[in-house]
Amino acid sequence: MRPEFLSARRVLRVLQKRYDVVVVNGMPENELVEDLLRRGLAQHVTYAQGGDEGVVLDRLRAEGRQIALLVGDTPHDAVIAVSRGIPFYPAGRDEALARLPCLPL
Repeated sequence: MRPEFLSARRVLRVLQKRYDVVVVNGMPENELVEDLLRRGLAQHVTYAQGGDEGVVLDRLRAEGRQIALLVGDTPHDAVIAVSRGIPFYPAGRDEALARLPCLPL
């Protein structure tokens, strides 16, 4: 299990007041949900799904959801965002994630 960023809870609390927070991760969905629950982060998330991030993003758009920003920590995340015309914010370090609520979204 990857260590949690110290600012994760604060950032999610701020964002969930303005947006539906969707967590998409390449890990199997049951592991993702268990991880969010174990860390106490599930309460800040509107929707979580494991699997292919691109497929999930395409489905959310097909459902009429507007995707404001993709926050990721890998080059793959950036490729997925750029290929779909979604703004990308790299948060590979806690310092970057901590600045996220200050950005004009």
